[in-house]
Amino acid sequence: MDRPKNDICDCCICEIFKGLKPGEIISFVVQNSDQYFEDEEFTFVSFNPKNCCVTLNRFEVNNPVIVDCKKVVGVKIVQNG
Repeated sequence: MDRPKNDICDCCICEIFKGLKPGEIISFVVQNSDQYFEDEEFTFVSFNPKNCCVTLNRFEVNNPVIVDCKKVVGVKIVQNG
């Protein structure tokens, strides 16, 4: 995939988030953290290419979570939307 030269969200994990559809269920791993949200499922809401922020909802409690896609080192797609 060709990326614009000014694309600040240019890592492979960001590319995954760019391709997700709202409603897809994922879990993820954050860089430099021993927390792997494997036991938690999140519903993908949106991706903002201007600041690389990914908006998710905690699946069980409908609690919004915002993460920087450049800080995520692993994503598991649990269920496609």
